Amino acid sequence: MSKPKLFPGFPKGESGILRVGVIETAKKFANGSGTKTKQISTILNVLADGLQNESIYENIFRKIHPGYPMLSRWWNQEMFQRRGGQMGTGELLMAEVGSDKEADQATQGIDPSGFNLLQLQVIASKFDGPMARISTHPDFAEQLNIFNEILWTIQISIFKPGELDKLAAIFRNSSGRNWS
Repeated sequence: MSKPKLFPGFPKGESGILRVGVIETAKKFANGSGTKTKQISTILNVLADGLQNESIYENIFRKIHPGYPMLSRWWNQEMFQRRGGQMGTGELLMAEVGSDKEADQATQGIDPSGFNLLQLQVIASKFDGPMARISTHPDFAEQLNIFNEILWTIQISIFKPGELDKLAAIFRNSSGRNWS
């Protein structure tokens, strides 16, 4: 087994399906009316640009990766275990809309169809998800793992207070475009 690369690049050999999915999700979020949904749309548009330009993608990853373990711990403790989830089981927790005041508040004003697409992409891009089988490129599993980490960072940032503002600034600053 080969040693994982520090940065194996963006996902190659998948004919752009990841980028198309990100663009469609960004469009859905853009349909929402709140500031948060617009931020997520911008983040996803920059990610789509990064899926065509490896330097943008690598810059984003290198800026968000150091904070990912802290975000992951927060998610596991505050959003998963506190709601009855057991670590290591591989289970997903489902909640009825309106049954979790904290989660409902965090997603207030966010386009629901965009949020659903984002969640599907997080699940589909995990190491053993369906997207793992769409390429035979030798580095694809590692590349997909980075893509999944970026998507998880976006999703967790929706729920962790103050995190989405920081993430949006990182993505905007990494894009090379003027987002004002």
